[in-house]
Amino acid sequence: MLREKLALIYEYNENSPLFLRAAEYQLEKSNPEKAIQIITDGIKKFPHYPTAYLALGKVLLLIRNYEGAEKAFVKGSNLINDHQTLGYYLNELEKQRAVEGYFAKSRRTSFLSDELSEILDNETEKPVLLKNVSPVKIELDETSESFENKLDDLAKQISTAKINIPDNSLSENESQVESEPFSEEVNIQPDFASETIAKIYLSQGKFNEAVETYKKLIIRYPERKNEFENIIREIREQVNDSGW
Repeated sequence: MLREKLALIYEYNENSPLFLRAAEYQLEKSNPEKAIQIITDGIKKFPHYPTAYLALGKVLLLIRNYEGAEKAFVKGSNLINDHQTLGYYLNELEKQRAVEGYFAKSRRTSFLSDELSEILDNETEKPVLLKNVSPVKIELDETSESFENKLDDLAKQISTAKINIPDNSLSENESQVESEPFSEEVNIQPDFASETIAKIYLSQGKFNEAVETYKKLIIRYPERKNEFENIIREIREQVNDSGW
């Protein structure tokens, strides 16, 4: 009943931040495409809302749109500067791919609309940087109420998190330090390492991080040791000329 009322509020005021509740209501009515549209519209109004991207990723994962889900997870995780959150969701994505297999994925993957592609491909100009936020895990399915509970938990985390707001009074060096939250080395545990993360590192030119991720994949999947060692060797050969 509460979710119906919240959805009704959103219906009369589409600028309301309650759009995630309205999206959940549509999921309960087996309308994932409508839920995606609601979240997409909400992101246009609140482009720096990390929960919206993570929720969008979960909905896209439900309909087997793996490409869109991956992009949404990356954007949502980047907004809270949390590689553990990204690792968790990319591992969930790969698990579902593995369970369904390649052909099942090919049959059920849907294409991204132009509108949704633009939202996921464009960079946000001024992300909200949150500190002391635990890894975010949103459980979402068609029948359980855990999605609402997880949203409540995340809302509490975000409301109590420290927000870095750029201060024009800071010196140039101080401002640079505040605006580079990823300057420290990212330590990905073997449980969070995935081939997707390694490929993301490679696409960003972060060859050291990619190699370290493949090393952790060797620990996680010892039966694929030769394969990952060959990839590491190829990476080193490709960047050798640049003094890696």
